[in-house]
Amino acid sequence: MKTLQHHTLIYDRDCPMCNLYSKAFIQFGFLDDNGREAFAEIKQQTSDLLDFERAKNEIALVDHKNNSVIYGL
Repeated sequence: MKTLQHHTLIYDRDCPMCNLYSKAFIQFGFLDDNGREAFAEIKQQTSDLLDFERAKNEIALVDHKNNSVIYGL
């Protein structure tokens, strides 16, 4: 699989499982080295794109190139 550039996975830094899987996405090359961001520390440009109600229960993958977000489990 090709490494996603300009994408950020939003994760819960207080959740051990979230930390593990988000690190794995980077370790295995699915996302670049800057491909994850803790929900508690998101930048304003990322925050502006999120639907916070959905992000509470679904994993958000932000595409910064197209200013869009994909939600999933």
